[in-house]
This record gives sequence, C-alpha cells and structure tokens, in this order.
Amino acid sequence: MEVDENALVEKIVAEVLRRLAARGKRALALFCGGSIGAPEGRAEVKKLQDAGFTVKAVLTPSAEWVLGKDWLRSELGDIEIVTEADRKAPSALLKDTDITLVPVLTLNTAAKVAHGIANTLVATLIMDSLLTGRPVFAARDACDLANPVRAKLGMDKAAPAYRALLAGNLDRLAEFGIRLVGVTELAAAVLGEGGRTDAASKGTAGTFTGRVLSRTDVAAFEGSVLRVSAGTLITPLARDLARDRGIEIVVG
Repeated sequence: MEVDENALVEKIVAEVLRRLAARGKRALALFCGGSIGAPEGRAEVKKLQDAGFTVKAVLTPSAEWVLGKDWLRSELGDIEIVTEADRKAPSALLKDTDITLVPVLTLNTAAKVAHGIANTLVATLIMDSLLTGRPVFAARDACDLANPVRAKLGMDKAAPAYRALLAGNLDRLAEFGIRLVGVTELAAAVLGEGGRTDAASKGTAGTFTGRVLSRTDVAAFEGSVLRVSAGTLITPLARDLARDRGIEIVVG
C-alpha cells in the first residue's frame, strides 16, 4: 500500500506540536449534573491528561449526586475535586488555570450563563473565565434538544417557543466566545485540531487559534478568508486544500 508521505508528516508534526503545547498547561474541568455525554466528557479530559495537562475538577451539587467524585477519579486518578461545600473562592481556582472546560454543560447552567446569572460556583467560574479572557471550551451534548437520549426519556415534547429559547441560549454562549463542540471533539478542540469556533466557521472570514493548521481544519472551514497567527504552522496539505477551495489564508 502506497504511503502518503505528506499526510504522514502532517499527522506527526501536528501531534508533536500539540503535546509540546499542552505540556505544563492547567485545565479546570467543570462538571454539571447531567448524564448525557458524561462518560465521553470524562474520557476527553483523560486525553488532555495524557497530552500533558494538569487537571482540577469542580462539581456542581447535582453533579456530585449524579456523577460523584469516585466516578470521576476512576478514570482521571487522584485529582483535586472541588465542590460548593468546599467554599473555595473562584479567583483562587482560576489563579493557576490556563483553560476552562465544561465536559458536561446542562441546560440549567447554560441558561444562567447566557443571561449573566452567576449564583453558583460553576456559573461564576465560567463568567470569570470570560471576564479574564481565559479560553472556555464546552461540550454541547447535554444541551442538545435533539439528542436521542432526550427522546428516550420523553423530553422532546416542548413547545417550539420554549425549544427556541433554550437553543438561543447556546447561540448566546457562542457569541460570548465559549467554544461549543461535540463532547467527543473536546480534547481535539483544546489541543488545536479544531481551533475555530462554530460561529467563525460559518461566516466569510474566520480565525484559527490552534498551533497547527491541518487539512482537517481547512476542510471544516466554510468561509473564504481564514486568519491565523504568525506562529501557526500551516501544513502543505492544508495549503493545497485552501488553494483548491479558493480559501485565502491570512497570516498575522
């Protein structure tokens, strides 16, 4: 079987740079009290650990009941897990945090953040992360009204107006700068495989924030102008596909 050397080089370079970028990074993983996507979210956090991230977790009271500390540590090891009862200041938790993750984002927490309500530790941490410019990545699965698990539970019968309200909350989170992805894409998004935001990908211009722009990133981009920082590595296959699709890559 013939080996595509360019594709192989792209894959190796991207993986090496992702791991170098992740080394020494610190992530705060916020788990809300939902079960949809929870196992996958935990697995994505483990991928970040394997890539070099140090992870600290925060559980909402409902997450402590629905998921539990033992469930989290069974895959992530003996990490620090903070709950509301610990009464830790949000500023102290964010002090040593580079990236904020929400592997399980519930409709309730999404609604609070979308409307500027920060009356829980997790909502406050998301708000403060946005206010201080920290990247926030969130899995949208537990908030997806079309998720088949909701249909099985009979939770797919809301009036159109109410469904629109809940869907609108996610749109507002994206407008705030929260990077909403599918739960199984969470680690890849953080590590730079999908540095774009959903909103940026749909316009005529978008900004890629990862370290390596690969062919996969260009293939997912729907605009005509893709901006990257001066330090971004653009793989040969990414340049070829961008040229074929008429996408202008602007550096700087």
